[in-house]
Amino acid sequence: MRRLFLLCTAISIVALPGLAPGQSQGIEWQRDVAAAVALAKRTERPLMFYVVGSTSDRPDEVEKDQRRSFRDARVMQQAKRFVTVRLARSQHRAELQNWGVNPNANLDVIFVRPDGTRIDQISASGAGIPESFAQKMAMVFNQYRNEVFAQKLRPMLDNSEATARDIRTALKQIDDFLILAADGTLAALLEREKLDPSVKPDIYRTLAGLSTPAAVDALLKAARSGDPNAIKVLDDCTPEAAERLLEDVGSSDPARHLLAYKTVTKICRLKNVKPDKFWDGVNQRVKDEEIERVRTEVRRIASRWKEQNEWR
Repeated sequence: MRRLFLLCTAISIVALPGLAPGQSQGIEWQRDVAAAVALAKRTERPLMFYVVGSTSDRPDEVEKDQRRSFRDARVMQQAKRFVTVRLARSQHRAELQNWGVNPNANLDVIFVRPDGTRIDQISASGAGIPESFAQKMAMVFNQYRNEVFAQKLRPMLDNSEATARDIRTALKQIDDFLILAADGTLAALLEREKLDPSVKPDIYRTLAGLSTPAAVDALLKAARSGDPNAIKVLDDCTPEAAERLLEDVGSSDPARHLLAYKTVTKICRLKNVKPDKFWDGVNQRVKDEEIERVRTEVRRIASRWKEQNEWR
C-alpha cells in the first residue's frame, strides 16, 4: 500500500512540471465563457480574460514567465476579485474587436465589466511580472468598485427615504468589494436624523472593515459618546487603524486613553496588557514605559500589515 502511495505521489509531481510539491497551480481559469459571463453578471464582479492563441504562436519564455507569475501569492490574491476566464482567440475575435484589442493578441489579459465593456488590459510580458500584474489587477478592481459605488450604491445611501433593507444591501456589496471610497458617505449616514437605529451596528461593522482614517474617526466619535456597538467593533479594525489610534494612548483624558489602549492591544493581540487599575498608579515612569512599549509594538505590527496589504 505504501509503495502504491509513493508511486501515485511521484506521478502527480511529474504531471506538473516546474511545480514544487505542495505549491499552488495558480489562477484557476474557467473555460466556459458563457457561464463565466453569467456568473459575473450575477455577482457583479468584473471579468479577467486570458487571451490564448494557438500553441505554436505562444512564445515559450513568455508563457513560462506567466506560469510563474500566476502562482505568485500576490497575483492569486488579487485574481480572486475577478471572474477569471481563458479565452480562445480564434473563437472570440468579435469580442476582441469590440474591446479594441489587437486581433492577434496572444497571452494578453483583458479586464471587462459584467456588461461586456472593456476596462483595461495588460500585455503578455506585463502579466509575466508578478508585481506588475498584481498591481494592475488592484488598480483595475479599484476603478471598477469605485464605479459601482458612484453609480449604484452611493445614490442608494444618499436617498433619505432608503429603508433599512436598502442600506444593508448596499453595505453588503461595500463589504464584499471592500469599497474604501464609501467611508465618507457611511460616516455622514450615521448623522442622518431619521436613520433607523437598527442599522447603526451594521454600518459600524462595515466601517471597521474599511478602517480608513474617515472610518476610524466616525467609529471613535460614536464610541466616545458611549455607543457600546461602536466600542465593540473598534476591535475589528486593522493594525493600520490601530496605529491611527496611538495618538490617544497616553492622553491626559483617562477615558480616551483607556479606549485607545484597550483597542490597539486587542487589534494587535499584544501580550502583557495592563489592567485598568494599573493606570491609577502614581509611578509615572512605569506608565510611560508601558505607553512606549505599546506604541512601538503597534507601529511594528502596522508596518508589517501594510506591507502585506499594499493593494487592498
